[in-house]
Amino acid sequence: MAPDATTPVSPIPGRIRGGVHDAHRHESAHKHVSGEAVYVDDIAEPAGLLHVYLGLSSRAHARVSAIDLSPVRRAPGVVAVFTAEDVPGVNDIGCMGKHDEPLFASALVEHVGQPLFAVAAETRDQARRAARLAVVEYEDLSAVLTIAAARDGAPDGTRTLVTAPMTLRVGDAGAALAAAPHRVEGRLAVGGQEHFYLESQIAMAVPGEDQEVLIHVSTQHPTEVQHIVAHVLDVPDAMVTVEVRRMGGGFGGKETQSNLFAACTALVARRTGRAAKLRPDRDDDFQITGKRHDFEIDYRVGFDGDGLIQGVDMLFAARAGYAADLSGPVTDRALFHADNGYFYPAARLESLPLKTNTVSNTAFRGFGGPQGMVAAERVIDEIAFALGKDPLEIRKRNFYGCDPETDGRNLTPYHQTVTDNILPELVAQLEDSSGYWTRREEIRAFNTKSRILRKGLALTPVKFGISFTASHYNQAGALVHVYTDGSIQLNHGGIEMGQGLYTKVAQVVAEEFQVDLSTIRPTATSTGKVPNTSATAASSGSDLNGKAAQAAARTIKDRLVAFAAENWGVSSDAVRFERNRVRVGERDMGFADLVRAAYMARVQLSATGFYRTPKIHWDRAAGRGTPFYYFAYGAACAEVTVDTLTGEYVVDRVDILHDCGRSLNPAIDKGQIEGGFVQGMGWLTMEELWWDGQGRLRTHAPSTYKIPACSDRPRIFNVALLENAPNREDSIFRSKAVGEPPFMLGMSVFHALSDAVASVAGHRLCPRLDAPRHAGTGAGLHRGLAGADGGVPAAMTALSVLLSDWLSRGAPAVLVTVAEARGSTPREEGAGMLVGWESCAGTVGGGRLEWTAIAAARRMLEDGPATATLDLALGPATGQCCGGHVVLRLERADDRTLAGLRESERRAMAARPTLLLFGAGHVGRAMATAFAPLPLRVLWIDGRIQEFPDRIPAGVERLLTDNPLDPLAAAPAGSGYLVLTHSHALDFEITEAALRRGDAAYVGMIGSATKRAKFERWFRARGRDAAALDRLTCPIGAALTGDKRPEVIAALAVAELLVAFAGAARRTG
Repeated sequence: MAPDATTPVSPIPGRIRGGVHDAHRHESAHKHVSGEAVYVDDIAEPAGLLHVYLGLSSRAHARVSAIDLSPVRRAPGVVAVFTAEDVPGVNDIGCMGKHDEPLFASALVEHVGQPLFAVAAETRDQARRAARLAVVEYEDLSAVLTIAAARDGAPDGTRTLVTAPMTLRVGDAGAALAAAPHRVEGRLAVGGQEHFYLESQIAMAVPGEDQEVLIHVSTQHPTEVQHIVAHVLDVPDAMVTVEVRRMGGGFGGKETQSNLFAACTALVARRTGRAAKLRPDRDDDFQITGKRHDFEIDYRVGFDGDGLIQGVDMLFAARAGYAADLSGPVTDRALFHADNGYFYPAARLESLPLKTNTVSNTAFRGFGGPQGMVAAERVIDEIAFALGKDPLEIRKRNFYGCDPETDGRNLTPYHQTVTDNILPELVAQLEDSSGYWTRREEIRAFNTKSRILRKGLALTPVKFGISFTASHYNQAGALVHVYTDGSIQLNHGGIEMGQGLYTKVAQVVAEEFQVDLSTIRPTATSTGKVPNTSATAASSGSDLNGKAAQAAARTIKDRLVAFAAENWGVSSDAVRFERNRVRVGERDMGFADLVRAAYMARVQLSATGFYRTPKIHWDRAAGRGTPFYYFAYGAACAEVTVDTLTGEYVVDRVDILHDCGRSLNPAIDKGQIEGGFVQGMGWLTMEELWWDGQGRLRTHAPSTYKIPACSDRPRIFNVALLENAPNREDSIFRSKAVGEPPFMLGMSVFHALSDAVASVAGHRLCPRLDAPRHAGTGAGLHRGLAGADGGVPAAMTALSVLLSDWLSRGAPAVLVTVAEARGSTPREEGAGMLVGWESCAGTVGGGRLEWTAIAAARRMLEDGPATATLDLALGPATGQCCGGHVVLRLERADDRTLAGLRESERRAMAARPTLLLFGAGHVGRAMATAFAPLPLRVLWIDGRIQEFPDRIPAGVERLLTDNPLDPLAAAPAGSGYLVLTHSHALDFEITEAALRRGDAAYVGMIGSATKRAKFERWFRARGRDAAALDRLTCPIGAALTGDKRPEVIAALAVAELLVAFAGAARRTG
């Protein structure tokens, strides 16, 4: 674990305090915890400051036929309203120069939450309220919301892409796949992710002379903000100064997304002559800003009997959103990392950045690399399951070679040769230190004995390329001032966002001058001090800015050495900087003394520094080059325990070994590794973005979008830095980047979950889990347990789950199925049961019929045929008086039986009717429990999270929403609606909406005859069709007996619902 920031770190004797390689606390750590750190919203507001808020589109794709802003302008406190017509320059904030991302939409809106106008008012509350008063008329257009819809394209097969795709090729993938002894193919869905930075998007613009503007903004890319604002205002870049002291998190979400907020406030400041500030609510921030791209990845892999990959073909389809933003580079990067640490002799990798009517997705930690790596790890798992081997064996077998001169396994799909591969030794160390193989045996023994709880284990590697793939971004500048008292001011183009960049770069300068870190004062990043900066992204902040600051420091140091040598008559070699002092020959003086003497001699004590990354180049059109200066490596071993009934899980232990080269600051690097791992784990296991059918983001706040909490951390968390492995390239003090690579270590938890799921079927089937894979509704993982392509909820006690468990334990079984049912029979066609030596599960009707089937099945288990048929008349011969006729099919179960059973259960799952249960009060809880075991899809809906029980009944899906009419609108035809909320008014609204649909199988509202009469008057008063009231059941359940106990009401309501669903089925059948 990283050392406590409050623990003093003892310096190495003879060394300065806080030099490079020292575990020193973050320079602002004490301010973060005390609240003293100043963010944009903490800056003292200039007199006359205006507060700005945005008016947003409510449609995913529509023409704006009319917009009336007069109510906005008349609202209290409003000073001005701004639209596209008020932009003096270019109405575009896109980063790629495609003019596809307007500051304000005008004639066309392309996603819900797209800004239409901005309102400036005296207070933030006045601006927020006024922004909601606009009257906008739309002409709706067809909206493309999903990857599937975008990939299918128009009827003629054409697709719309936001930017040109890319293809990487090495070898002949088609031929390699055709010749491979084994082949596997599949599709993997990988979800997006919200950045969820602690400090929301924010900008404050202060007007100056001659159209100048100073912008304080939370951004990772001040220079881009400068460019965008200048274009919007139609002024030269030099008229715009952007300043950032620190950000409260970014993760890529402030690389381009801050352009909008900065440009909007700058426009207001320019037009009004008053300072302006814009800080959106978190809900609006979620809607307005882009996310991590979600992907659907099609893969084909060919391999030999030893698991060695022969060829790979992958298609990466991404939901890009409505504009290009960074989707091109992000999907490119997914291809760059689709190999992770594995050698592909032949590969074809293609991107597909699809246009959708959702917010434009953008950069996020890893920049597409994580999605590519997840695909690589899925391929490895597929091979392992196909060959019956441990995935770690397959991983190690396919690693890149370590010697490009001899082993011939070092060429990437983008034709860069890997020259620094240390994965084999790193993984071997972690394999040993984590006790992987011993724990593998222990987990196997545990799973053999445990029917409900299953453990999983996985060790996954990371190889991550370091550099911007846009080569021109691999440059940085710095500015260093040495003052006559010996103190030093440092400025550079990097942004401090909590990752410790300012601390690390200051350590570099301290090391160069051999002065304590407290001597160095980092100052706010400003385009007015260091121009033409690159984004603080791509894990390059310390590499680029550290080298630039080092160059500036060395320039000043060289001047001081030359001055000292000349002034005191010694050689340059006799001038040595040593722990806050300087030796000049035999003379010893303080660093400040030398600086003052140099100043008196008119020696320049200020310098700029510049750095450009060497050795890199990239030709995108050809798909060839050396885009990365070096690679960072790591590996994680994760152990989980999964409850197979609910899908809930805990992360028991994680061991990480990560390559930081020779770490600049081990304390900060360990913190980055821990945080990156948890964020990556959250992406793959719990964080879920969900848009409804109208394109509205429903997971738009902390109440509906869940990130890992303290309780989700690994119970045992061991993090170590790889020792004695300095960077082989000339990076800053031979360190390696640590911002993004640890994020992908979270894959180990995802694959440990997969391992736990696979144990139910004896590791014979690859579970093919999609991400995020979370407990969610209580059966989230059980779908994976029931089969690779999904199954039935735990509450239905799927026979496939039991059969998979029996087969994994070597227990023989016979599947008995009702093949035909004529006349009056106790069970319908398709009903089934499993028969083992000691137990049975399911039923085909009970009585003598079932006894006969069990006896026949056990004779088959003893030494009978693989299949048999029983033709039984249900009359006197069987002791049953049903009078019907039943044909039973008996089949000795094997993997083929299991696959067929899963498919039939999947079809039954898809055919279940849907019940929407509104209200989580005491009756609602009784209802959820009563409906859980039935063949229904039950959505349990409430906006009050505290009302739901800690454990949702298995088979019931909890939906937390403040707008219950949304799931009602999205429900399929023939659904049932049970309304029993805490509010009569809300009951009325929901019930009215259900009745107005006209396609409900059942609409029931809790209450008395008096409540029904009141509702009917209310319903008619709203001009609704009174005939619809005949379809309303109110009171429900208890009206039959007068017994108002929740359990009784629930039991009777279940009967009403089942009768209603059966009647609906007969009418439509």
